Amino acid sequence: MTTKDLKVATIDIGSNSFLLLLCTANQNGISTIQKDVVEIVRLGQGLATNKKFLPEALDRAKKTLTTFKKMIDEFQPDIILPKATAAARIAENRADLLAIGKNLGLDIETIPGDQEAKVTYQGVFWGQKTDETGYNLLIDIGGGSTELIVGRGANIEYSVSIPFGAVLLTERFIKSHPVVSDDEKNLENEIDSGIANALESISKFPINTVLAVAGTPTTLAQIILGGYDDAKINGYSLTLEKLSKLEAGLKTRSVEQRITELGVPKGRADILYAGSVLLRKIITAVKLNEVKVSTRGVRHGIVADYFLSQH
Repeated sequence: MTTKDLKVATIDIGSNSFLLLLCTANQNGISTIQKDVVEIVRLGQGLATNKKFLPEALDRAKKTLTTFKKMIDEFQPDIILPKATAAARIAENRADLLAIGKNLGLDIETIPGDQEAKVTYQGVFWGQKTDETGYNLLIDIGGGSTELIVGRGANIEYSVSIPFGAVLLTERFIKSHPVVSDDEKNLENEIDSGIANALESISKFPINTVLAVAGTPTTLAQIILGGYDDAKINGYSLTLEKLSKLEAGLKTRSVEQRITELGVPKGRADILYAGSVLLRKIITAVKLNEVKVSTRGVRHGIVADYFLSQH
């Protein structure tokens, strides 16, 4: 295969947000990014109890995918790769989502949990200079699942998909905002038991660096930095002290106060507390004091996976 650039469109259809990446890339990495769009859709609304996509969630999905398809058509890519993650794995009526895609000319494929970890890791490290000497722990807190991946350089040594994320945890355990003590305890107990086996396996690796992707860490960094700036957020060091302070601030505020006082985007304001507790628990368990935030993720990994599978 030559190193000729191809125009690639990827869609990451998540439980909370849909992400569109329009780029040029070759087998060595992404060359240029034309567009990188995030829309909060909350496809996973009610999924924790219903195990089905709600009609209003599918309507929002259709609206967003229609907008994305217009952007894709203007870009005229060589390849279109729309992929769905945890929500589509859980939903009994996932066929309704796939049908929306089909009607728009988008052949949506559902990524299995074990593959999502690989795709996420590739998204962060493909085409990047990496330290081959130490182990990295990559945390991807989604809406419906959480991927934990240990790697060295570009190679994955261990990965696991935990079947809860910020949306599912919020729907199951957080009944009101500000958060009451009983809900906090129930949330923490669920997280502790849910991540225990994974953390035991991870403890066998001497972790040098922890990286976190997706809406939870990027939004926490955004609060500290006073707004979303990709160049500042990507690579930002979020210390355990700052994380604990943010978590306390989220716990004691209503959803509206989180938006107006902290600048949390509307579609993340209710779920950010659960995401921050989960992130803190994982970092504390690996006995490190900070996590590096990355704005890369599944949408970049889909591009990587396409080129790396061409060999």
